[in-house]
This record gives sequence, structure tokens and C-alpha cells, in this order.
Amino acid sequence: MSTVVLVLCVGTTLLAIIGQTWWTIRVDRGVSIEQIKKDQLTTIRSIEEHAFQTIQDADRAISASIEAIEADGGLLLQNPAALRQVLIRERQNTTQIQSLRFISPAGISSVTTFEDPMVKIDISDRTHVRQIINDPASRKVHIGPPVKSRYDGKWVLPVIRNIHGTDGTRLGMLCAYLTLDYFDEYYHRIAEGRQATVSMHSDEGIVMIDWPFDARRLGEDISTNAGAIRIQAGSREGFFESVEMNDSAEPVFLAYRKLAALPLTVVYTYRLHEALLPWQQRTSNRLLFSGAITGLILLLTLLLLQHIRRLHRSEEHLAANENRYRMLYESATDAILLINHRHEYVDCNPAALILFDVANKNQLIGKRFEDAMPSVPRADGKQHSPGKLLSLALDGQSQLFEWAMLRKGVPFFNEITLSRAHINNEELLVAVFRDINARKRAELLQESQNQLLHMISAGIGLQPIVHAITQFLARHAPGTRSMVLLVDAGLPRFSSAIGAGFTVEFLDSAARLEIVDHATTMSEAVLTRAPAMSAGPATSAAAFPGRCSSWPILAQRGQILGVLSIFQLPKDHPGSELMQLIDIAIDLASITIESRYAEQRIRRLAHYDELTGLPNRVLCGQQLDKALLHAQRHGRQVGVLFIDLDRFKNINETFGHDAGDTVLREVSLRFLDTLRPSDLIARAGGDEFIVLVDGYDDPLELGDIARHLLQVASRPFAIAGQECQLGASIGIASFPQDGHSAQVLLKNADIAMHRAKDVGKNNVQYYSIDMHTHSVERLALEARLQRAIERRELVIHYQPKIDVMTGRITGAEALVRWNHPERGLLHPAEFIDLAEDTGLIGALGMLVLDATCADINDFRLAGIEVGRIAINLSGSQFNDTRLLDHMLQVIRTRQVDPSSLEFEITEGMVMHKPEQAIALMEEMIRLGFTLAIDDFGTGYSSLAYLKRFPVGSVKIDKSFINDIPDDPNDSAIVQAIIVMARTLGMKVVAEGVETRTQLATLEAFGCDEYQGYFFSKPVAAADFIALARGAATAR
Repeated sequence: MSTVVLVLCVGTTLLAIIGQTWWTIRVDRGVSIEQIKKDQLTTIRSIEEHAFQTIQDADRAISASIEAIEADGGLLLQNPAALRQVLIRERQNTTQIQSLRFISPAGISSVTTFEDPMVKIDISDRTHVRQIINDPASRKVHIGPPVKSRYDGKWVLPVIRNIHGTDGTRLGMLCAYLTLDYFDEYYHRIAEGRQATVSMHSDEGIVMIDWPFDARRLGEDISTNAGAIRIQAGSREGFFESVEMNDSAEPVFLAYRKLAALPLTVVYTYRLHEALLPWQQRTSNRLLFSGAITGLILLLTLLLLQHIRRLHRSEEHLAANENRYRMLYESATDAILLINHRHEYVDCNPAALILFDVANKNQLIGKRFEDAMPSVPRADGKQHSPGKLLSLALDGQSQLFEWAMLRKGVPFFNEITLSRAHINNEELLVAVFRDINARKRAELLQESQNQLLHMISAGIGLQPIVHAITQFLARHAPGTRSMVLLVDAGLPRFSSAIGAGFTVEFLDSAARLEIVDHATTMSEAVLTRAPAMSAGPATSAAAFPGRCSSWPILAQRGQILGVLSIFQLPKDHPGSELMQLIDIAIDLASITIESRYAEQRIRRLAHYDELTGLPNRVLCGQQLDKALLHAQRHGRQVGVLFIDLDRFKNINETFGHDAGDTVLREVSLRFLDTLRPSDLIARAGGDEFIVLVDGYDDPLELGDIARHLLQVASRPFAIAGQECQLGASIGIASFPQDGHSAQVLLKNADIAMHRAKDVGKNNVQYYSIDMHTHSVERLALEARLQRAIERRELVIHYQPKIDVMTGRITGAEALVRWNHPERGLLHPAEFIDLAEDTGLIGALGMLVLDATCADINDFRLAGIEVGRIAINLSGSQFNDTRLLDHMLQVIRTRQVDPSSLEFEITEGMVMHKPEQAIALMEEMIRLGFTLAIDDFGTGYSSLAYLKRFPVGSVKIDKSFINDIPDDPNDSAIVQAIIVMARTLGMKVVAEGVETRTQLATLEAFGCDEYQGYFFSKPVAAADFIALARGAATAR
């Protein structure tokens, strides 16, 4: 009852405070608005007076000027200079007037107060002029709308009157232009520091002046605006709440006043938010004060109510706490016991009865902690004294420890918490026993897994680890036995069986099981790659009666590695715990088997070539060391053959690496079939092979073996429906003549092989000391070529291309030469292959392009027109993804037009990846380059692709030109190429023309251009300039 009375009193007080505050705020707002109204009406009157006075001053200036004109009967209009002086005199008295202007009845301005008054301007398009022209009899002043001055670009308000003669006819109009800046300055002073606007509009609702100035609003029609309508219908002046008469629609207080005797109204608006800001601040203060008082009253009331409720609840809490404690205590799943200072149990909950396996509390109460809880040794070997732990807990040191009890002879693990508590004025210990058997089992399981993983990482063999996995299952799943059967890919039966608890005979019979449908659960698990269950034994009931279930063991990528089989009694079924163990065992078995297989594969990859299956260079070296040791002991000879396939690079570039791999495998098989079983062949890498021949008597036998290898390597291959042929270069070195170590023999055989390539390829060379000297020279040449590129020792010679019909030079081919410091000028044949082999061809090619671009600029400076300069691209350059970037960088640096360059490519370069090649060629054409097919007819060609290639010309190889017209086959080929090229819209260039007969034949065949020694050999840039000038003079 007291609470209700208190609430009513407080509520009445709060209502009174709120009501008083609301009333005060409302009255204050009304007073504030009334004061705002007075202030705005005072301001609008000042604005109206200023506007009226300004327009009156302008009208007086107009009227005075009109009187002067009418005084002499209009004769002043015939004297523009005198009229202008009158206008200037009247304007001087009114600074707000920008200008006075006389306008003819037709709307032509001829006299103004501006500096150049005599220029006649037609202003009849102006609204104010057009309005008064349409009212010739009017003697009233006309105002606006505002216009932008054509003289100085400022906005002005026109005030205009008609001029009449003595007979009443209109002589013209006189207009005064008031600057809007004059009004803006005044309005700025009036409304400075306020969010206010000032505007003037006509009775028709046309905006004449708008402040702050906004040119877009001048001349705007606001007659339909709600505020404008209300002003039009109102008295001469007024004040009301409204919104801005523009797009913002901002709430404002609006005051207006209509100008006396003029069709204008001035409007002053003041943002409602800013105008009421003082009132809002006072209102905030009042609300804050009232809120603070209200909050204080509520706070005191709440404190008082809480105190009252606390008194009422204290008794209820005491009873509820006891009931709650008893409920938690009795329903807890953990065993809870209370122990006194004599270490005796004084109370317990039902869970404790279950833990200690007793019927009621009386069987526990009164017993000592130490006597009622027999223990087993801890896993870590430590022992706890129960009495000491209880004493520490009674002293205030809470205890937490694990304890293993014996229940029905089986260890049962608990986590025990001892903490001191005061209950009924007695100091007792609360002992909480928590079952941690599941956690301990998981820890033991994890420990077993870690042991197995350690065995796997330690490199222990496959069989011991798998055997340990089956023991792991037997240990953690009593009543079961397990075994693992391994699978060999491609074999129809299991390869081995490993398990704990089985006889050797049983495991042997299991390992011989065939993998067939519906035979055993093991086979089903392999074939279906899914678990297979059975109610009976899998192999022999005598071996282990019961049911057998099998699970596949899969590799990470899904390959079948083996099967895990679990044997149980017929009444048992795999439960969730057993399934967890099985999953762990399968994962461990999979890791073990796959890692061991991977190790075996790594060991094989370390010694064997993965593509061909042949021994690799490492194993070959080891076998060669053994053979040399054996030969030294027994006085035998050992031969080493180093083989490198000729033209294999063409296969790779033309047909792709997959075709190249197929060829390597085929060559390997041919070599294996050719060699004796005692000989060893190894793949050294790429297209190189090493043959180790042990146990021969005559070194000539090595030559016979090498020639047989040449024969099988030269047999044609069928690739993509085309017949291709390779060759081989073979170098031979033998022990003891050519070296006593594996390293020396391999090096010397390699030197002999390179000698075989240098003398024409597809032959056999025995090592000699002279070859070593040649190899050293080759290495020196390689290093010298590197420096030559860096030092720009390479120069460009140009061989002209000639129009067959006119004899005019149409272009040239850029041919690189090496200006060797010691050996003189070297031709490409002596270093291009070396550049290809050493990877220098890319840098060499960009150097050629850069030098050619520099020469093109010199040709232009010399004033000669040489057409396009052709540059050869190598296969490795064409396959470089950064080729275009490098080209563009060079031509941009040299500022050469791409149309000055033509790039020559061979058929073989584009047949490897034709779609990619076409895309690259199209991009080169888009950039402005042109393309030509070089050595046409000598490579792997496809007309289906050739017609898609965006090339401008084809070059007939010199080998077809040499014997025309005498050789009918070459003549037919040349004619066919010319006809085909013309059909495809391509130009034809013949290479290697050396005689007049050849040129005449080409002219008869319809060839477009030629190049060769008949006209000129390749010459240096300076000589080419002279040659071009001479050819031009001859024409």
C-alpha cells in the first residue's frame, strides 16, 4: 500500500512539472514570433522605401530627360550628341543608374551614356522594349524584367517610359537601367549574418530581384507559388509562416510590402530555424532543467522503492537460496560430497551414490575420504596423499587433481575439485567428482596416433607400420581383429596381407585372394571403392569365425591402395566408437602406403628418366664408375657413345612438345632393340642419349654399334599424318685411351658428338685431342659473341629487292654480319646457330632491329626512298611472348614508322601453334608491320593455314631458283608457287637470282620481285645509299 501511495505522489508531481514546462515553452514561442514579426515588418518597410526611392530617382532622371526633349518639340532627337549630353547630365545625379538609353519607336538604340553611344543596336527583342512598343499611348513608367547588359555583362533592371510629341505621337522611348549590384549591396547590409532572402517581383509574379543573387531565378514566374498567391490576395503588407519561394522549400517567416503606385512587391524571408534559434535554446535549457528535476525525483523514488523491495525480498531469498542449492545439489550429474575437518563424508548427492555404487547415503556418511576411495597409480608415476590434499584445501588452498578409482576391477578416471565452504556455521570441504573417462580415452587414442605418425616420419618400413596400425585397432577395440591387404595397380589379386592376431597361413591365403565381383568383402571394397559388410567369415571360418567388414584405403587423388578388413563376433556390429577408430586407421594406412610409394617413386625418378623409362645421367654415371673400376681390375675396355638427335628441334617447334615426347619414346625403344642386353643406354636430357658399352675387344665394334644406332634413328616417323625424318650425331670415347674417369669420358664423348655436328651431322666421330682444342675454341667463340653483342660489333648489310618488270629498287633485306676483331667479317652461318644454342638470339635480334632502324633514319636523311626493309625472325624470337613489346620499344626510341619494316618468318615457325601464331601476326599487321614467308616450300606447310596467314608476300627459296629453267621440276614448283600466291593475293619474291637467264625465266613466270648477286651482293649501309642513288639516276 505504501508503494502505491508513493508512486501516486511522485506521478502527480511529475505531471505538474511537465505541464508547467509545456505551458511556458508555448507562451515563449508566441512572444518570440511576435517579436520576429515586428522586426521583419520594420525591415521590409526599409526595403520597400529603398526600392521605391531608387525607382523614383530613376524615373525622375527619365522624366527630366523627356522634358528636355519635349521642350524643343523633339528637335533634340535630331542632334544625337546634344541628346547624349542631356542623358549624361541626368545620370550623373543618380549613381545607381548604369546607363540612360534613347530607343527609337522601332526598338533601335542609337544614343546611350556609354562611351560609344552612336552604335545603333536593335534591342526590340528585349521583353521590356517589346512590352512598351506594344503600348504606344502609355505615359506610365514600365519596369523590368531584369536583363544582362550587352555592354558590360552586368544584370540591370530596366525602367522605361514613352516619349510623346506635342501632337501625342510617340517619338521614342527612354530607358534607365538600374544595376542589381546596387540592390545587392543594400540587401547585404540589411540581412548580414542572417539566413535570410530578399526578393522583388511584379504583380504578375515575375522575379525582378533575388538576393542572395541567383541569375537562374531572374525573370522566373512564381505566380503559382502558394506564398505568391497569398501575397497577391493580401493587404499592402503582411507577415506569415511559409516556405521559400524557390526549389529549396525551406520553412521561413515571410514579410512583404507592396510598393506604392508601382506594380512591385518586395519580400523578406527569414529561415524559421534561425529565427527561432534563441527560443529553441531557451526551450532546451527549460527541458534540460525539467528533465534533471524529473530524473532526480525518479532516481530518489527508485532508490526508495528498491530499498522497500529489498526488505520484502530478503526473507524470500533466504528460502529460495536454500531450495535452489538443494535442487542443484541433488540434480547435478557430477558427484558432490561434503567433507568435515576429520575427513569424513557428512552429505552427498544421488550422483555420488552411483559413483561409489552404494544404495543410500548412510553407507557413505561417516566414512573417511581415504578409506572410501581406493586408488590406482597415476599414469605419470606420481602418487598423491589424500590426507595432505584435504588439509591443504581446509587451509584455503583449493585443489584440482585427477584420480583413478577401481570400479569392478576397471580403472575409472575422475577430476576432483576440493574447495572450502561455510555451511550452517561449519567449515566444510565441497568435493566435486567429474567423469573424465571420455577425455582420457581420447588422450590415449591421440598418444597412439602420435606414435604411429612418428613411425611414419621416422622412415620405418611399410610392413612394420601397417602391423602397428592393426595392433592399434586391437588395443582400442577389444574383441576385434584387423588386417590390411595391399593392392598393386594392374594386378587382379592382392599383393600382400598384414595383420595382428592371425596365423601366417591365414595371411598367405588372404594375400592370394583374387579381386573379382561377389567373392569377398575385400574384393567388393576394392571394386566399389566403398565399405563392404558381410555376416559371415571372409576366407576361413576356422581362422577366425565371425563377420568381416572391409573398407577401401584410398590415396589423396582417389587411387585404390588397399583394404582394411575388421573381424568381429557375429552378434557385434560396428558402433560409432569403432567407426571412429576405423577412420583413423584408414587415414594412417593411406598416409603410410602413399608416402612409402612416393618414396619409391622419388628413388626411381632420381635414377630414371620419367619420359622414356631409361636410366638418367646420374645412374649412368654411377654405372660407368662401376664399369671403369671393373675394367681397371680386369684389364678390359669401356666405350661411351654420346648421341644427339639432329633436327629434333624442328619437330618440337612445328608439331609441339607432345609430338616431340612421342618421338623421344620411339627413338628410345629403337635404341633398346638395337643394343645388346649387356649395353646400357641412358637419356642425358633433352634429345641427348648416352650408351655405355662394356666388354668389347676391338674399338671398331663401337663404330658398328654407332652406325646401327644412326640407321634406326634415321628411319622415318609418322607425326600428325606426315612423314618426318631425324638423324643423329654420335661421339665416341673409350677407356683407357680417351680418359680414366667417368667425368672425362663423358666430356670427351660430348666433344666428339659436337664435332660430328660441325662436320655435317648424321655421322660418327671418335674423340681425338684435336677435338678438345676445337671445343675450347667454340666456348671462346660463345663468350666472344656475348661481348660482341654488348659492344655492338655486329653490323648490317643490305641486299636490294628489285621489281622484275621495272628494275626499280623496292626494298632490301637486312643481313647481319659480325665484324670480328681478329677474324674479320663473319657471315651468319658462323655464329647464328651458336646464338640459337646459347640463348643469345633474342638479344642479337633486337640489336639487328635497332641498327636497321638507325640506318632507315640515315636513308631518309640522305634523301633516298628504299621501300620496306625486311628483317628475319628466328623461331625462338617468334615464340617469345614479349616480342611485340621489345619491337615497339625499339621503333619508338628510334622514331621509325612500322610501315618501314617487314619481318620474314618461316612456315615451320607458325605450324606449331597456328591459332596463336595467327593472332600474333594479326597484331603485328594492326601495328603497321608487314610479314613475308621466307624459304617457302622448304618447310612443313599447310595451305589451309597459309590462306589464313596475314602475310603480304612469299619468298621462293634459292634451292628452287638455282636450276631454272633447265630443271623441269624446279620450274614447275616455282610456277606453282607464283600461281598460288597470286590466287591468295600475295606478292612473290625470288631469292638467289644470279644469272640473266634466271631473271628472264622469272619474268616469264610472272614473278614480282627478286634479289641476288645478279643485281648486287649484300652491302654496307653507306654503299647501299650509293647503290640506291645510282639506280635512281639510271632510271
